Amino acid sequence: MKSIRVRFIAWINWMKLAIVIPSAWRWDRVKTKTLFPNAFVVVPELEEKVYKSYSNVITHPDTIKWITPKRNWILDTFFAKGYDCIFMIDDDCLDLCRMTSEHISKVEYCEELIYNSAVIANEIWTVVFCYNNLPTYKHYSAIKPFVFASWLKMWAYWILKTNLRFDERFSVKEDLDFAMQVLHKHRRIRVDNRYAFRKDKTFWNKWWCSIFRTTKIEEECTQKLKNKRWKSISITHWKLNYMVNINF
Repeated sequence: MKSIRVRFIAWINWMKLAIVIPSAWRWDRVKTKTLFPNAFVVVPELEEKVYKSYSNVITHPDTIKWITPKRNWILDTFFAKGYDCIFMIDDDCLDLCRMTSEHISKVEYCEELIYNSAVIANEIWTVVFCYNNLPTYKHYSAIKPFVFASWLKMWAYWILKTNLRFDERFSVKEDLDFAMQVLHKHRRIRVDNRYAFRKDKTFWNKWWCSIFRTTKIEEECTQKLKNKRWKSISITHWKLNYMVNINF
């Protein structure tokens, strides 16, 4: 166990890692900062002053309006600064859930978990690594602690240095399209189903993505995705709802 810990520390010392929280219009509730106090908070230039209560605030041009181009700006900027791996996580995560129904908010535990994830991702060369999207043990299968083909759980994921970028034609569903890019080029996305980050009431949050994430935009982007990835995407309709499926 001691040798593993030493190896982990040695690996972190030569890899440059960044924890990044994209945010906008939520200067009063960047809840993820309690889990990762040293993380970078990326906000529009116009809002730099209202985010001054947080450490490590980085600004991007105000011309970048929505989340998809913002993700690309983060990747371009941090990779250009020499970072080898970026952990991007939403600003409204409350705690880390382990599939034993345990909720964890200890900073050291959360940081060590994601750094270990980066170690594993690098050693098996998985460009993208993420966690379970359902923070409840009821949806967890002990015989599948890890899977290697999945769509991205966009609120918390690692990206190793790559030339892949999000398609900015998608205001939403950019996670599905990016997952298909990664699977097409690298053949795998590693998902650790043993852990999940629990979010605040996302769809009731004010501002940020909730401004443009309307039913109409969702439907338009779903159709774009279907047109672009018609061999890999299927859509199941029932009553007034629908589900997008990736055909692995």
